[in-house]
This record gives sequence, structure tokens and C-alpha cells, in this order.
Amino acid sequence: TSMTSNELQQRYDLQTHIEANETSELKFWPLDKISHL
Repeated sequence: TSMTSNELQQRYDLQTHIEANETSELKFWPLDKISHL
């Protein structure tokens, strides 16, 4: 099945949003864990 450009754009936006959240967690979450060791 082919997707419309709008559907592709929404999927792309969702993926980049998820990646941005993962990047933020990788930056700050380990530092928080290390401080508790």
C-alpha cells in the first residue's frame, strides 16, 4: 500500500520526536544514575 505525503510526513515527525527524546535521555539519565552511585 502506498502512503500519501501527509502520512509520510506525520510518520517522519513522530520518528524524529522519538529520537529527540531518546537523545535527551541518553544525555541526562546516565548522569543522574552516576550521581546516585
